[in-house]
Amino acid sequence: MKKQQGVQGVEIGLRLAFALAHSPGPMALKELARAAKLPPSKTHRYLVSLCRAGIVRQDGPNGRYDLGTGALELLPWPTPDFSKFGATTITPLSRIRRISGANLARNWVLIPHVTQFDDADITGLEAFRVALNEEHAKDGVKVTMLAFLIKAAVSALRKFPDFNASLDATGENLVHKAYFNVGFAADTPNGLVVPVVKGADGKGVLDICRGIEVGHIFQLRTKYSSTMGLTFLDESGKSQLMEMGCYGIGVTRIVAAAIEQNSDEHGIIFPRAMAPFDLAIVPIGFSKSAQVRETAEKLYGALQAVGIEVLLDDRDERPGVLFADMELIGIPHRIVIGERGLKQGAIEYQGRRDKAAQNVALQEAIDFVQSKLCAE
Repeated sequence: MKKQQGVQGVEIGLRLAFALAHSPGPMALKELARAAKLPPSKTHRYLVSLCRAGIVRQDGPNGRYDLGTGALELLPWPTPDFSKFGATTITPLSRIRRISGANLARNWVLIPHVTQFDDADITGLEAFRVALNEEHAKDGVKVTMLAFLIKAAVSALRKFPDFNASLDATGENLVHKAYFNVGFAADTPNGLVVPVVKGADGKGVLDICRGIEVGHIFQLRTKYSSTMGLTFLDESGKSQLMEMGCYGIGVTRIVAAAIEQNSDEHGIIFPRAMAPFDLAIVPIGFSKSAQVRETAEKLYGALQAVGIEVLLDDRDERPGVLFADMELIGIPHRIVIGERGLKQGAIEYQGRRDKAAQNVALQEAIDFVQSKLCAE
């Protein structure tokens, strides 16, 4: 019986600490009880013990509760919306997995991983890789072992779907992902970067290896420094020729690479940093409706006044043509203004990656757009 009570106490303590860790600020007793799904009397009893241990602190006898100095000072729990990357399913956790899940998931995300090494005979695979490179040499494709590892990772994630899942913000469910976006750590002169291969399950080995050449590095070595007599004294005082090099970046190639990686069947999906405009305003019946025209021009000016780059599409075209052109151009955000919505004091907003539009109150439009831009 005592053992069962001890386990229950640990669970309640974790639930209270978890609720406080996710709260934007200190919480009142009833508020904390609701968040932890506990009765206030039991919540207060356990809070007394947690306060004594320094895990929780209270501001005054009737004050609000917050994590104390005895608690682990961890970074805020990341809460991304995984559904924006692809289809997901929610799987409720069992009681024991709820108890341990929060700490295990937090450690997995925030603590650096230890690389593990195993031996494998890749003689046959290496021969296949060399043969592929010889076969596709004219195509400019260079197959590396990394492509095979990415495909192997996808196969493993298919077989063990819990490894392709994340804990949701409540700590009570797993978010299983039906997509396979595989990242890999690459050591570069500017530090460690983690490129991500999106939709790796739908790509072949050659697709993963293909790239766009956006720049060149030329190792000039001492070819020109010897001609010019360009030297320096090393640490021993001896004259040495300078090693030279240069690089070139193709700006238009960068744009082509971005479009290739950020597009769908409708057109371009520009990252905001590369988009020609932050937002497109698409008025329906601009030349026919004075109300639509005045609202669009007023909103256009107000958004520009707060530093947002806006395109006002005032062409006299059918809505389908206007929408299709905006999707083709790839502007990240779009607002549609029509008489029907204005009668309700609303406009329509849709992000370029959003599956559906949503209505926004006209008077809240500027704050709404700013919040969307700040979230990127």
